[in-house]
Amino acid sequence: MKKAFTLVVLIVTPTLAFAQGTVVFQNLTGLVKLYPVPGDNTLRNATKGDAMVDLITAVRGTPLAHPLGTYWSQGFSLGPNATLASFLAANPGWHSEAVGEMNAGNGIFNNGSVSLTGIPGGASADYLIIGWSGTFPSLDAAIAGGAWIGESGVLTTPTGDPTTTPPGLPVNLKSTFTGVTLAPQVVPEPSIFALFALGAAMLVPLCRRG
Repeated sequence: MKKAFTLVVLIVTPTLAFAQGTVVFQNLTGLVKLYPVPGDNTLRNATKGDAMVDLITAVRGTPLAHPLGTYWSQGFSLGPNATLASFLAANPGWHSEAVGEMNAGNGIFNNGSVSLTGIPGGASADYLIIGWSGTFPSLDAAIAGGAWIGESGVLTTPTGDPTTTPPGLPVNLKSTFTGVTLAPQVVPEPSIFALFALGAAMLVPLCRRG
């Protein structure tokens, strides 16, 4: 009997020691929206069944030095790390936890409980949501397919602790998520200063010839 109890303790203890913080991958008031399209200046909710979201998390305080992109004139300009793998590699400590559907209503997703990589149970975590239009199964497929892309700001959430008695419930992201807006992929127009510099560089050979 004692041997059996010892075996159970040896099996369960490591599991409890490395139990991860848990959240509910859901929003409510912070919605997934779409930038206005030409001829329609209304910022509207993404249509149920026609958008996806990816939960990206890190230990609280982990810097996000290289965002996926920037918003530009009602469009989203991808940065140099325009794949999920390169985005995560450029931001050590950040992890893609789960991809979910826009399944609970226009602008609303509810994709169940998720355990967060490297986050102890009950600890706070930083997170962001990357979203895209359509039903592409991954960010890379969405970018390649010309989907509208969006990236939320970095937010912080507490997590549930499954090691407590009774186990702590997963913390719902709906209380901290402030929303994300999807926008067409665009290439920013060069600034007037960049155009001036380019023009000046092109004139140099002509001046030398003269």
